[in-house]
Amino acid sequence: MGRVFWRFFWTLALTIAGVILVVVAISTIFGLSPPKGAAQDLIETAILDSAATVLKDSGTDALARFAAAAASFNRPVDLVVAKADPANCQSGPAVTAMSRLVQTPEGCISITAKRMSYSIVAKILGFWPIIFAGIITSLASALWLARYLLWPLETLQSGLRSLAKGDFHVRIGKTFGHRKDEITAVGHDFDIAAAKLDDFHLSQQRLFHDVSHELRSPLSRLQAAAGILKQNPARLPDLLLRINREIDRLDGLVEEILTLAQLESGEPYQFDKQPVDLVELVNAIVEDGAFEGQAHGVVLEVTGVDTAVSHVNGELIYRAIENVIRNAIKYSEPGGKVVIRTAILAGGKALQIRVEDTGPGLPDSQMEAIFRPFVRAESTGDARAGVGLGLAITRQAIELHGGSVRAHKAQPRGLIVEIVVPLTSDRPQR
Repeated sequence: MGRVFWRFFWTLALTIAGVILVVVAISTIFGLSPPKGAAQDLIETAILDSAATVLKDSGTDALARFAAAAASFNRPVDLVVAKADPANCQSGPAVTAMSRLVQTPEGCISITAKRMSYSIVAKILGFWPIIFAGIITSLASALWLARYLLWPLETLQSGLRSLAKGDFHVRIGKTFGHRKDEITAVGHDFDIAAAKLDDFHLSQQRLFHDVSHELRSPLSRLQAAAGILKQNPARLPDLLLRINREIDRLDGLVEEILTLAQLESGEPYQFDKQPVDLVELVNAIVEDGAFEGQAHGVVLEVTGVDTAVSHVNGELIYRAIENVIRNAIKYSEPGGKVVIRTAILAGGKALQIRVEDTGPGLPDSQMEAIFRPFVRAESTGDARAGVGLGLAITRQAIELHGGSVRAHKAQPRGLIVEIVVPLTSDRPQR
């Protein structure tokens, strides 16, 4: 059972206990007696018993004096003394609810108390301490419960209205203070959902902006080339290479956008899995990247295990690892080195691929950001920077296979990207 249940339970329990304590306290402080009806019955019974004893022990004169005294009490009792049928006293003193029969030398004497009648209002008012205490404690507990439950619900309702209007910056968790119960948990879950919606909204806006920007640049260069050809058709052979390069750039950008959109769609991504030696795949990527490394004056080095087979989609994994290695080559300074280390983890259940470069590195604030679409390193200032989709595709492809990707600083400088790919074949396909 949750905290809200126990809040209700203890509130009701303490309310009942509070009523009892307040009644006892008020009765003790003000010396209150029981309600009129019940108290009068007790008094009349005691007076009748006493009158019967006085009559039996002291006679009728003493009874008359006792009756006069009883009539002058704070709660008076009128006694009626009369002779009764002797037959009623033959079996000994008789006792009824409001009368007594006593056998005396003068005969059988009946002593009766005149029953006082009270209205319903008078009887109810006799319970005023309990009524007063119950009303006060009930109102106090009801007010507390209403504030405890309705106020956060109103806050949550207000937050949901703000979300419905498109205000994804609204947060309500802090307004609940230090409460620890299910309602507070709902408030914090609301904040998490609002933050995700805010991120999604910003990502969507950034996506539209970046896609249009990235498409505009090659299209502008193609438009410029077309303009030059209109003015000077003889330059066609010179401009064909440039036109083809821009077309390839557009084709690659569209392919990356489509790939990332499919990976991030949340729908099952259909692909075939085959047994692939991941170490062999890494070696093939390094062999292809060595030519690019030579052009940049960067040396590639591979160390680690000799083989690691897993059921994966070879094309997706190849592309994911290639994006990381090509980035490492691109941002390493001339004369630098890119080291790729492979290792078996978790008792043979996963392969770690660790790519370390000698580039300028990144601040801690960008270690996660570089895996988001269209985010490029701000510290490099390199004109060779791509469109910022490669690492986003890498993370999506690796996580699709049940693995993980993370980045952290190298020492004394550079960046390390660690890829972990499961080697077991029983991972569920998303």
